[in-house]
Order: sequence, then structure tokens, then C-alpha cells
Amino acid sequence: MKPIQTTKRALRRFLLEKQLLLYPREERASSAEELRKRVMDVIRQLECVQIDPVSAVSPNQHLTLAARIAGYEQGILNELLRENEVFEYFANAACIIPMEHYPIFEPVRQRLRERTSASIDMIQPVIEQVLHKLESEGPLPAKSFESEQRVYGYWDNVNAKTKATSHALNLLMDAAQIRIVGREGNQRLFD
Repeated sequence: MKPIQTTKRALRRFLLEKQLLLYPREERASSAEELRKRVMDVIRQLECVQIDPVSAVSPNQHLTLAARIAGYEQGILNELLRENEVFEYFANAACIIPMEHYPIFEPVRQRLRERTSASIDMIQPVIEQVLHKLESEGPLPAKSFESEQRVYGYWDNVNAKTKATSHALNLLMDAAQIRIVGREGNQRLFD
């Protein structure tokens, strides 16, 4: 294969254009539906938008979209999550991804189901409690679940424990038995 010759300037322009940052943003959308369409178009072109709950100004996912879409409104992402237009999952980090890419992640979900099955079995009563509450009450944040039981999750260090229900939510999400359907601030809404 013959190497491609380019300049730093051309490469910079290519990267900025690919990331939708080279040209000025279009005018504001004339309707809510047009704005939703623009948000989906940008997410599709970027392929994913990284989520970062740490925010000095606003969460990363909203800054990313606002830099590219005039009149962007933060509530649109929650609508898109709730309506199954996008999903939240781990690509290189937690990301918003177009729903049409969901099948691509099936091998990852299968590996995670295999990896988490023993942990799920260990806290099966808590798993059943969490699933029942989600079925009966709809989308809920982790703080809506009471648990006296503390367990070590795969993210915990030797000195920390987390609520068994929080661990159950994360295991169920990894195993694709539930998913994130919105956010209230930094709180994920599971369903």
C-alpha cells in the first residue's frame, strides 16, 4: 500500500471538518423537530458523543453538541434516550451512540453477560428487587433504591463498599437487561 502524503495544515483541516468544527454553525432550527433532527445528524456524523459527569460549565455531551448546533437544548438528549433513538454505553468511555449501532455492541454485551453472571447470581435477591421496582415504577435513578447491604463492586477499592442495589443496577446495565433512558443532572435514569 502506498503511503498518503499530506501536510499538517491539510490534516488539521480534515480533523476539524470531520468533527464539524471547521465551518460556522447553521442558523437556529425553525422547529423543535428540526432541532432534534440536527442533533441526531451530528451524533451520527460524530458516531458517538462522550459523556462526562464532571462539568465546570455544563456536562461534556451538551458542550459538544452546543458547539456544533445553534440553539441546542439539553433536554433533547433525554428525549432521544427515552425514545430509543440513542443509547448510552461504553465505547472508549461512557458515550451517547445512535441506536442503529446497538447491534454492533452485541459481542461486547455477550462478554459482559458472561463476566457478570457469577456476580449477578451472588446478589440474585437484590437483582429481583431492582427489576421489580423498575417494572412497577418506571425509570429511576440509583438513589431511589434502598439497601442496607453493602458489597464490593468491580470499581471499588479495598476500603470502600457500595449499596447492593447500585451494584445490581450496574451489573444489569452491563448485562444489557436494563439501560439508561435519561438523566437528571448527573443521575442516570435506569429502565
